[in-house]
Amino acid sequence: MDKHTVLRILESHERRRLKQHDGTRAEFMREDLRGFDFAGRDLSGADFTACDLRGADFHGCNLSFAHFDCCDLREASLMGIQAAGANFHGSDLRQADLRNAFTGIGSSFLTADLRGARMEGAHFRKTDFHGAWMDVADLKGARFEEVVAPSWEPMDARFDSDAISAGLVEKLQRKKPHPKNRNSPIVQAYEQGSGPALWDRLEAAHDAEAGPAKETKKSLDELKVGGNQPERPKARDRGPER
Repeated sequence: MDKHTVLRILESHERRRLKQHDGTRAEFMREDLRGFDFAGRDLSGADFTACDLRGADFHGCNLSFAHFDCCDLREASLMGIQAAGANFHGSDLRQADLRNAFTGIGSSFLTADLRGARMEGAHFRKTDFHGAWMDVADLKGARFEEVVAPSWEPMDARFDSDAISAGLVEKLQRKKPHPKNRNSPIVQAYEQGSGPALWDRLEAAHDAEAGPAKETKKSLDELKVGGNQPERPKARDRGPER
């Protein structure tokens, strides 16, 4: 996407934030936005699903309730972001800069890859990291308050020193799939890694799992009169089955 188009979408997003009648939410699904400078903008509620954001600059942005599902955020700057309810589900954040970032209630890094990310001064509060890839060595200077750890265990911790308890190290270990679920297409999709490719794998896995059941259900529904069926959940709403 060219710079002019991106700026036009961001301007419309700003008008929406100011409650102007012609404003629309910024949506950038599957776009190539490598290296783009978003610094200092209010991007609350914006949708960047499955975008390539390698090296992009979000320094000081308000990312509350924004969607970064399955994005490639390698080496991106998220320094000093404010993000309540932000969703980084399945995103690749390796070597990203999260220094002094704040994520608040409802934020999620479910199955995200945070290995090599810088986190000095970051504060993660009531944030979900279950299934995420994290290295203890990258957490120095970070604070975790009432979060769900990669092991699915609750965690409160400050990484202010090199002395880390064995129990805390264990909580940071990514929980492996239960044997009965390890052959599930959904689980296998997550186990192969994060980023935009995960989004594609989840769509394919959902179709693979839903296909036979959908055909059977259709046959049964044809015997009914006026039966409304629930809408199929999107891939972003599903976590790995354990």
